[in-house]
Amino acid sequence: KIVDPIWGARITGETGKGSFGLLAARDKLPDQGNANFWLGRGKYSLGGENYFGLLYSGREQDRQYNRAIGTDFNFRFWKNHALETNYIHTFTNDPDSRGKYQGEALSTEYSYSTRSFDGELVFEHFDNDFRMDTSFYNRTGFNSWELYLSPRLFPDKKKLPWFHGISPYIHGVYLHDLVTTLDDTFLSVGFEAQFTKQAYLSFDWGVVDKESWAGQTFKKGGIAGSL
Repeated sequence: KIVDPIWGARITGETGKGSFGLLAARDKLPDQGNANFWLGRGKYSLGGENYFGLLYSGREQDRQYNRAIGTDFNFRFWKNHALETNYIHTFTNDPDSRGKYQGEALSTEYSYSTRSFDGELVFEHFDNDFRMDTSFYNRTGFNSWELYLSPRLFPDKKKLPWFHGISPYIHGVYLHDLVTTLDDTFLSVGFEAQFTKQAYLSFDWGVVDKESWAGQTFKKGGIAGSL
């Protein structure tokens, strides 16, 4: 979101188990005045891939401002389990439209992975008042749940040396719009098979695919394959 900086500065570093990054810039905006950006990120290692982090993001322009503070962590446990969570709270002042308001966003992802199985469960929440001027996101004002399950099957290499394995899967998403109260639902099943010489075959069937826009619900669906 920094398009035409007049000046900018960045510093990164590490100290012990901690690491940090700081960014400051002044952006030139034709016919709108200039905007100041201030961003900071810190992480503290908890060993291995585990960490705890903090985030600050700010955009200041005359009387307008958008500030965000956040925290996140990643924690792997019992060898095959992982939990990743982040939370961001935003503060906005826009005197020309809504004035002062606040919003929040939360996401949590749990995953389980072994040689013979992959599973993932994700929850996301975005307030309708969430606003973060330094980042990119598709929409606000919703809760969503996502589930992915995929066992991995490996044949006998002696009997089928050309067949490396097959991974059937089920993938589902449910999204509830907090503003319109309409729901999106998606469910697909499929598989991916691997063969020698990097050959593969995949198939996907969209069993349920409903998406709501402008007060209407649209039904979609399809079958896809590749090799």
